[in-house]
Amino acid sequence: MFLAADSVVLTLRALSFVAIFQAAGNALFLDLFGARLSAAVEERVRTLARIAAVAALCLAVLHYVLTPARMAGNLGSTFDPSLSQLLLESNAGSAHIVRILGLAVLFLSLDRRNRLNTIAMRAALGLTILSFALMGHTAIHPLRWLLAPLLLVHVAVAAFWFGALWPLHVIAGRESAERGGAAIAAYSKLAVRLVPLVLICGALLAVVLIRSVAELATAYGALVLGKAAAFALLMYLAALNRWRYGAPVAAADSAAVRAFRRIAAAEWGVLALVLVATALMTSLFAPAHLEGAFGSHLSEPHTDSSAAPPNGGPAR
Repeated sequence: MFLAADSVVLTLRALSFVAIFQAAGNALFLDLFGARLSAAVEERVRTLARIAAVAALCLAVLHYVLTPARMAGNLGSTFDPSLSQLLLESNAGSAHIVRILGLAVLFLSLDRRNRLNTIAMRAALGLTILSFALMGHTAIHPLRWLLAPLLLVHVAVAAFWFGALWPLHVIAGRESAERGGAAIAAYSKLAVRLVPLVLICGALLAVVLIRSVAELATAYGALVLGKAAAFALLMYLAALNRWRYGAPVAAADSAAVRAFRRIAAAEWGVLALVLVATALMTSLFAPAHLEGAFGSHLSEPHTDSSAAPPNGGPAR
């Protein structure tokens, strides 16, 4: 039963990360570039965002509801009132409530583009991204005042990057060359300034959380090194699309369009794997000097009804 509870909750957490980052980034893409698209393509991109948002909401709710089962190591403890109360009063409980509220508002705000929905969508994005800083390793660290802002920028830019890839895939295949090329160029111009912040903030977080070179040999250190390697691969793919295929796509070169879409899908796949790995590893492992420090905050599960809630884990 322990393995069943653990596997179910960790799977929900991993899938929720992918859906949350897709929904948030897709919505942000619409906010920034939706006006540049034709009505038909904008509606298709908006539909993708709505699907991602409802999936993220359902997964986040299920993850929260089943977390007491992981705390006890038994699916039969899902509705244990004492564990549910303990979770509610923890950092993880507060963070999940903020996240679920943000995702619910995000889904409702994606109905159509108007002033009220735009305001609601931006507020929802803020709540959803903020939830990552309310639990996990950064939430209990003495340098939280430094780590939390770094994590928020890291998460926000990663969501912008990840969530834009499927809209770009759609735009390249369905939008007119003129509109599509302009939208892709506008995205690339902003992305080239923002995406390096993922590496910069991630590196600064790693410097604080990993205190020695020897800690790179731990599971948490391996996660950091793996993410750095993935970032290098992603930078290569992004540069390929920007410099080799961006202009030909705008010129309606069909071969370039196919190549652009393949690379965008590959980028999405690599980033999705990074998100899944991050969700799993940060739930199971912590930086060496924080191991065992979650007792009264987010603690590791699998004890009994006196267990503290599990580490909700940040995106770092």
